[in-house]
Amino acid sequence: MEWLLYGVILVAIYSFVVWILCKINPESRIFWENIDTTDVEFPRDFAWGVATASHQIEGNNRNNWSQFEDAKDLQRSANACEHWGRWKDDFDLIENLGVGHYRFSLEWSRIEPDEGNWNLDAISQYGDMIDDLLRRNIEPMVTLHHFTHPIWFQDRGGFEVEQNIGFWVRFCEKMFENLGGRVKWWCTINEPAVFTSMGYILGEFPPGERSFKKTRAVSTNMMRAHARCYNRLKSMPNGDLACIGFVKNINIFDPYRRWNIFHWLQAKLLDEMFNRCWLRGLMTGKFRAPSSLLSKKIIGLKDSSDFIGVNYYTHLLTTPFMPTTVD
Repeated sequence: MEWLLYGVILVAIYSFVVWILCKINPESRIFWENIDTTDVEFPRDFAWGVATASHQIEGNNRNNWSQFEDAKDLQRSANACEHWGRWKDDFDLIENLGVGHYRFSLEWSRIEPDEGNWNLDAISQYGDMIDDLLRRNIEPMVTLHHFTHPIWFQDRGGFEVEQNIGFWVRFCEKMFENLGGRVKWWCTINEPAVFTSMGYILGEFPPGERSFKKTRAVSTNMMRAHARCYNRLKSMPNGDLACIGFVKNINIFDPYRRWNIFHWLQAKLLDEMFNRCWLRGLMTGKFRAPSSLLSKKIIGLKDSSDFIGVNYYTHLLTTPFMPTTVD
């Protein structure tokens, strides 16, 4: 048992040394009320914009998310902001803000409500919306998957099943075929780490499950889907002119007690699972899904992003006893 005693002593010494260092040089905190921002300038080519997600604004969508709302007796999205009927008024508001870019998502369930049944009126309206933005000198940025998809796709297992990736890539091809000549900026998948962790670990998003096995499968298949989508769209007419990227939200994980080695280990573990494994996969083409021990080579994944969209909301203080539910 000597090795165990030595280990405990080393951890205690480490914690004490880090505690002393934190007392000598405490972590800095920014207090914005004490900072003068009057002289802040942005480069002339800095692009300002606004962004939305289709399910949050369009209203009357019927997809895996609305199905989840009904099944869990949650607040219904219902009419939402009625954007689908009020989009011209909403675009007036965007124009009045003076911004030059607008990012929005295409609602797959509205475009293909049943497998193979394309809603041409919906496709036409999205085209009209893009034309209207361009007339206002507002650059459109399209997101192809922003958390929601058709119920028929979910009934097939969604991204849990690798064979289903082809359905989503087919949808992406259809939209690029119709809109690729007018839209330069394309986002393939928005925040896959949130989609998988909230939907398959914490159970707070559809389908509301808690399974590390399914989390690994969905994570890997979403990276496969991104790679296939990117390479397919690049090979299509106007593909060489398009900027196609991957949107990743970055959470900063800090130890709750900076002198506690276990809090540091938890922060490093969560950073790897939530941030680094995804970005590393885009660079190397090998993806190690959260909670996996081994990485998998994904064909076409390496260098499959012309840009990486960074969504940043907050940072989290971590301990080994963090809650597994979300308020």
